[in-house]
Amino acid sequence: MPLICVDCRYVGLRPSGIATVVKGLIDHLPQLAAGCDFLLLKNPATQGRLTSAENVREIVVNAAANGPATMWWLSQVIDFSQVDLFHAFPDIPDVPVARSAAREQTVRIRGPRMLPGIHALARAV
Repeated sequence: MPLICVDCRYVGLRPSGIATVVKGLIDHLPQLAAGCDFLLLKNPATQGRLTSAENVREIVVNAAANGPATMWWLSQVIDFSQVDLFHAFPDIPDVPVARSAAREQTVRIRGPRMLPGIHALARAV
């Protein structure tokens, strides 16, 4: 199964546009793309699980989402060797994956009619 990694470290810290968008992704995408596995990067200050979806694994990342470790050596903090698609705000240069999606490439998911597009994305990675 394709592995999609989503940087969720803005979720739960304080209200923000980035957190709202990412929360929307993780609230719906794992169920809509049940044929994919998800790896969510979580802020250590965020309490509880980000989602109850069964195809999701969460790991705590102690590096700040907008700090130097994220921008310049995140691949030394996280093992991306099995990740097929990475989504983060902003686009992070130090992520050695085949495909990366930043906010400019994020599409709105509007229910089941989006499933063919999501499965096509999963097959492409």
